[in-house]
Amino acid sequence: HRYARFGSLVGHVSLVLLLVTAGLGSRVGWSDDGFVVPEGSIRELGLDGLSVQVTSFAAEYYPTGQPKDFRSDLVLLSNGQEVSRKTIRVNDPLDHNGIRFYQSFFGPAAYLRVTDAAGRIVFEDGVALAWRAEGERPVGSVRLPEQDGTAYVIAPSAGGKGDALISPGEMRLEIYRGRSETPV
Repeated sequence: HRYARFGSLVGHVSLVLLLVTAGLGSRVGWSDDGFVVPEGSIRELGLDGLSVQVTSFAAEYYPTGQPKDFRSDLVLLSNGQEVSRKTIRVNDPLDHNGIRFYQSFFGPAAYLRVTDAAGRIVFEDGVALAWRAEGERPVGSVRLPEQDGTAYVIAPSAGGKGDALISPGEMRLEIYRGRSETPV
């Protein structure tokens, strides 16, 4: 048993090594928790010409109401050409060249078409209402670079409390130019 004391040393060194690699991974690695793609939409990743398309989403529940499964069918495109396809789940991501796409959010989305004064379409796509504003209102945003603006799509608050600002079945749209805090 003369080598038994090294077992404690190996255990402690491995714990320190685990902490160092976790810290290094969080500094050197890349994560974007705000990257949300609505069903039927394509979003550019901004990395090596990659884009992600969500072709469908499904949620299943047990009879008790507990979540059973959340899954999204993803298509990964590189410069417009399909390079990978997979049905992802919460702990079963799509992995492509070290980049992983997880199923980490689901919720409402709105389809939005924005035109300029001449009637030209400047944006037409789904907008995920992935954030919450005051009163627990679901909110999504889209950048309108040609107009130096941002459009916010706001849904009525959930929970059946009623919403004094937005009636059920309606949405509120606020458009801001530049860094202004007043909607146009």
